[in-house]
Amino acid sequence: MKNHKTRFIVFGQSRSGSTLLVELLNSHPDICCDGEIFNRLALFPGFKPLQWFFRQNPGLYVRLKTRLAICPVYGFKMFFFQVYHPQPFLRWLVTNNWKIIHVQRENILQQSLSNIVATQTNYWHRRNEESNPNDSIFIDPQKLLKVLNNRILWKNREKKLIQDYEHFTISYEKNLADENNWQPAADDAFEYLGLKTAHVETTLKPTYGKPYASVISNYDELMETVKNSAFAHLLEQV
Repeated sequence: MKNHKTRFIVFGQSRSGSTLLVELLNSHPDICCDGEIFNRLALFPGFKPLQWFFRQNPGLYVRLKTRLAICPVYGFKMFFFQVYHPQPFLRWLVTNNWKIIHVQRENILQQSLSNIVATQTNYWHRRNEESNPNDSIFIDPQKLLKVLNNRILWKNREKKLIQDYEHFTISYEKNLADENNWQPAADDAFEYLGLKTAHVETTLKPTYGKPYASVISNYDELMETVKNSAFAHLLEQV
């Protein structure tokens, strides 16, 4: 790791723009940023003993990944639940001079809908050359309430995990939702990592180029369910 002048982690939740952010960061010639290295589909899939070992001892795997990186600046993406003990792991990273880029999405309702739609369709991202999907999706209202509750718990957990550490925040709404903001946001991230600016680009597009009201067949029912629940305040974000 001594040959790498900077190391960083992209930390947050799914459906927060983290994949887009990783692609923008990788536009810089000095950055090699991996995706979710502790995701069960990426971490020795099919070999559970090794998955368990590295999730239990994530620092060992990070050392290996860093040594293999060919760029002077290395990073990876992680959600807190992808390792068994996130608090001591984050402390270890910070102690070893890793920087934290926290990517977050304030609109929890839209984030939850995005996650459910992606999970049910197994359609997570869209590229320039791919057509806009025309699926009509039904979502169980009770499932939405459960996901909303989990998202709020996760959001509070992740903020608590990094509250004592210096970190740089990227907001989905302010920095990633509009492609006109990508370059300024990336430039700020590059500066945080001690790098000069570089042109950023990606072939990623919004998964659905239309509002969820046009994608989800029982959208009105879902909004009525939220309205009559403890999450009614989230409707102010829609």
